[in-house]
Amino acid sequence: MPGTLNHKARKPRAKMDSVEYLIELNRKQSALFDDPGMRLEREKYRVRHPTEIGFIKCMDGRVHGPVITKTPLGIIQPWRNIGGKFDLGWIGFALSIKEWIEYAKSRGRDCLVVVTYHYSRGSKHRGCRGFDYDLDEARRFTLNLKKQFDRVFGQKVVYTIQCGVETDWEALVLHGENGKSLDLAEVDDNSFENLQRILGNLYPNMPDQILTDLLQLVGNNIEHVRETR
Repeated sequence: MPGTLNHKARKPRAKMDSVEYLIELNRKQSALFDDPGMRLEREKYRVRHPTEIGFIKCMDGRVHGPVITKTPLGIIQPWRNIGGKFDLGWIGFALSIKEWIEYAKSRGRDCLVVVTYHYSRGSKHRGCRGFDYDLDEARRFTLNLKKQFDRVFGQKVVYTIQCGVETDWEALVLHGENGKSLDLAEVDDNSFENLQRILGNLYPNMPDQILTDLLQLVGNNIEHVRETR
């Protein structure tokens, strides 16, 4: 049938178009990362906020640290897997984390590890397929991973937090110590003083420099959520 033959003929082209699109997107992102203006922006940010920041996250492209925290490309180091499922018992992952920490130490920087899960406030099925849309299981798993980081690295040079990413409004949900949590979409006052008080209550043992640099991410995310909404 002519229609059938034409339909089959279009399939390879569609696949090729998708591949070409991804290659072109990668080229554009690489060029943006290497742009002199972006390099200068990154260097300026590093001077003000020296903490090395790592996001443990899902492969879902909606969980995009630089976008939701309005930071230059290259500030946030990502580790991606389905559902953000990792284990420090995995040799490759553990070595990658160790090398990152050693890099930070060699430059006199502390590390903030943000263990994330994601969900949608509007629909369960816009949530994380990696956890079969089970938000409770995603929170349980990432909390255990956060505790694993604490056991292995402590909370001084490497400080680890659990953080939700709500992908409808792209809001961070901070999980602090003692079961406290805060959806940044609900914060109206993003003044320095208020955010400093909030983070101090959530993370009373966080080193001062890491707290200061996390405060920048939090303030930026609150602005981003307002723009998104």
